[in-house]
Amino acid sequence: MPPRPYKHVGTMQYVRSNGTLVTNPSELELHLDLLRDDPTNELLNGDTIPEWLNDHAPVNYAYWMQHFAR
Repeated sequence: MPPRPYKHVGTMQYVRSNGTLVTNPSELELHLDLLRDDPTNELLNGDTIPEWLNDHAPVNYAYWMQHFAR
């Protein structure tokens, strides 16, 4: 985990629970999206890591960067 306090830099890119990319989502959109069933965290099949932590796993960042680069 990054040390606190931390700050995002640059333009925020967010992968929605439906697998689409959105630039600079609003706080409301982020919170509503967190309530949806999220297939984007199922990259590590059978894993019991909580979604909020799994979302930040380097393997997931690499997967989604490669997915959107295509």
